[in-house]
Parts: sequence; C-alpha cells; structure tokens
Amino acid sequence: MTSAPAKSDDPAWAYGKLVLGKKNNTICLFCNKHLKGGGITRLKHHLAEVKGEAKARKNVPMDVKWQMNQLLEGYKQDKERRERISKVVGEGASYQALDEEEEESLLDRRTSGDLLQEQRRVPNLL
Repeated sequence: MTSAPAKSDDPAWAYGKLVLGKKNNTICLFCNKHLKGGGITRLKHHLAEVKGEAKARKNVPMDVKWQMNQLLEGYKQDKERRERISKVVGEGASYQALDEEEEESLLDRRTSGDLLQEQRRVPNLL
C-alpha cells in the first residue's frame, strides 16, 4: 500500500499518512493501523484515544496524545464560538466578516440586553 503526501499543513500529519487511492483513509505511523474514512480528524481521535473512536495502541507517546487532545479541544471551542456568534448575528449573516472587537462587542451587547433594546427602538419598515 503506497501513501500520498498530506493534503494540509495539519500537525497530525506528522503521525500519519494518507492512503493513495482511498478517499479519507489514513495510516497511523505508531501502530500501522489503517483507518478507513474520517481523514485527518479520525486520525487525531485515534491518536488522542477518544472513547468510541478507533482505539490507539500503547505505542502512541503521551505528548502526542496530549497534543491531539489540545487540537481537538481547540476545534470544539472554535465551533462553539461560531455557533454563539451565528445566534447573535442572526441567520444568513457572516461571522467571518467580524473582527475580534466587533465579535466581543456583539456578544457583550447580546448578554447585557442592549441589543434587544436597540432592536425595539428601530421601527420595522416591512
């Protein structure tokens, strides 16, 4: 089985390789386990030993497990932040256009009730 170069600069590619000709299949470099489907995210779960995912062997060093857990936790926090912003901004609005100050301002105003008061003051023109 041959491998292909990594598709991204994700740090997890240092511990796995992509299987050539197989979509989203990876191989763990520590235990040579062939992970079918899920791509780099599944490899991270494998390396971090996330319960319910492809279990890693004892060969994975503790620092690698820690690093993969940190990456996965960071992604989880980013997703939660995007969901909070999406609720504040409203459906169809792009949170990516906001810088950090605008984001914090919106979240602060939303939690303090100022945004709701502003919305009540603006007449509905439709």
